[in-house]
Amino acid sequence: MRATWIQSNFNAGTWSPQLYGRVDLPKRKAALSQCLNYVPLLQGPLTRRPGTQYVASVKNNATAVRLQRFEFNVTQAYILEFTYSTIRFYTNGGQLLSGGAPYEVATPYAAAELSQLGFTQSDDVLYIVHPNHPPATLSRLGATNWQLANLAFIDGPYLPRNVSTNKLAASDTAVGATATLTATNTTSINNGAGFQASDVGRLVRIRNDATSPATLWSIYQITAVTSTTVCTATVLGMSP
Repeated sequence: MRATWIQSNFNAGTWSPQLYGRVDLPKRKAALSQCLNYVPLLQGPLTRRPGTQYVASVKNNATAVRLQRFEFNVTQAYILEFTYSTIRFYTNGGQLLSGGAPYEVATPYAAAELSQLGFTQSDDVLYIVHPNHPPATLSRLGATNWQLANLAFIDGPYLPRNVSTNKLAASDTAVGATATLTATNTTSINNGAGFQASDVGRLVRIRNDATSPATLWSIYQITAVTSTTVCTATVLGMSP
């Protein structure tokens, strides 16, 4: 006579074949070797996998697309469609429209870069990172008011501290002022190339040796590049 036990609990989920012989584990009697088109519930039973629904076509079927969840709470949730240089939005079973057309936000991300995007969310802000771009924030300011901007760092990150003979002098240290930053030479600046147009937005820390204490640093953000040894910057603040 062959007997089979009754399995009324499936909340151990799908197990790896390497665990099939672990008869000593209590959860084995609630496990599955395969769970196809069903979802185990915390209480024990299984429920059918939800179906799918056609909502809208992506912007361009010829390019890669990546979907990302944006969930503020149980009543305010979105699916973000990242495609070439564009984000589209879906909520409440439909596509977010503005003036009868899909609402979009422009991005700097190419189709080939979408798989490398990293995300984390805090309240109404989605932080986005990619190796080829500055960290960015996608902020939800309203139903059809989303803004993508580079993340504004307050102090850093910085490259290793400059220990060369090249010195950087600032014309002003007052917070909020516009200062001129002048380097002795181009050594240690962009591998010897000096300041470049791509440095606009870059943060710079300069130690104020004349202040008390002498280790007080001024924080600057470059706003324009005049030459390879001169640039203008806004004084953001000071730090010990």
